[in-house]
Amino acid sequence: MDYQSVSSSKEKDYKNTFKNMVYDTKEEMESVLGSFESNTFIIQQNEELNAFTQQVKELL
Repeated sequence: MDYQSVSSSKEKDYKNTFKNMVYDTKEEMESVLGSFESNTFIIQQNEELNAFTQQVKELL
């Protein structure tokens, strides 16, 4: 799975009207989920992708 796929998939958690209905405010949602920009899963996937890309470049 590439970074763009992970990012767009997780972005739905923050923008989906039905998922957001359980929170009274955006601040409450971010206190539960964290901010989109600091989402550890997205950051981890991006770091793993960068490491893998670097390994491939070294092999070529």
